Amino acid sequence: MGHSIGGLASLVASTTDNRIKKVIALSPPVHASDLLRPTNIPVSVLLLVGTEETNIFEGNTMSLYYGVLLYYDDLISPKKQLIVIEGGDHIQYMDGLMVSFINFISNFIELPFIGNEQALISTEEQHEQMISNCLEFLGEI
Repeated sequence: MGHSIGGLASLVASTTDNRIKKVIALSPPVHASDLLRPTNIPVSVLLLVGTEETNIFEGNTMSLYYGVLLYYDDLISPKKQLIVIEGGDHIQYMDGLMVSFINFISNFIELPFIGNEQALISTEEQHEQMISNCLEFLGEI
């Protein structure tokens, strides 16, 4: 399981490490042209993405949300599931205190995740949806 680049890393790792039984990727940046995007995953995959996730890489013209939708269509896996969190954004998968800190800092400096829109739901609501879907997915092991 991983968030952002960690989600992409978990997808990549599952193609070479047979100890991995399932992958949960929270908003993996599969839309960025210079990153490896494996499409043949030998285990079950759960992708989660928020509708308010736009570009997180400077110069990229495709939103992360749309990129994950396209990636899901191309993904080959024994079982795949896509959860779209209405109103969720990229940083709200993190701890609530970290989200507050990032929002505070972004008032003073430009952060590297360019173009992330403000979430339309609370961090707690996004966490609740993430946790319930992840537990359901993992419960099938």
